[in-house]
Amino acid sequence: MRRISVVMMAIVLVVALSGVVSAGPPPRPGESHVPYEMGIFPLPNGPQKPGTHLNAPGDTYRFTYIINDKYSNDPNYVLVRTAFGVHVLDPEYTKAKGDGPKEYGRILIDGKPREYLKRSYAYKNLKESEKKGAQPFMEMASDPETGGAPPYIYDIIDQVKDDNKVVLEITNVRADGSIDGNAAYGDFTVLRAGLHCFYKKK
Repeated sequence: MRRISVVMMAIVLVVALSGVVSAGPPPRPGESHVPYEMGIFPLPNGPQKPGTHLNAPGDTYRFTYIINDKYSNDPNYVLVRTAFGVHVLDPEYTKAKGDGPKEYGRILIDGKPREYLKRSYAYKNLKESEKKGAQPFMEMASDPETGGAPPYIYDIIDQVKDDNKVVLEITNVRADGSIDGNAAYGDFTVLRAGLHCFYKKK
């Protein structure tokens, strides 16, 4: 009887965690995939929902990813690509009515804005004049607008390779990119951000 209960607990744990860690893009033939996600800490009334509410200009979320796995430490393997997806929730957005007040944010990776991958929602919604180069700040898109995919996806292979560490920083800003001033602003929640590393044997 005890053996059955242990097995059942393991199944429940796997099911619970499957909603926390995103699958990310699938590995290509010959690749080994290692995902890095934010930690989720259990509360007395159940697992804590991930996310940090950025309520006003200047509110900032910062998280450091330390790349330390059996492939990064094995000289027989090489990092061949990465995908870094940032998930955002907008409390005002509904599918029926769309977005309410606009929200603006700045996403920095290792202290700098980065270009989006072309397949990301954010890239597809840029004006043609904005598609070359990184955006210093943007109107925030959210997961419900993209059908659950992260609206912001980056290739940050160089940032991972240089020191096996990546720092993500997201800041709520006003419509003109400022913190102080009179320009409009909104609020949004950083749900989570997943870094996916893909290695190949040399």
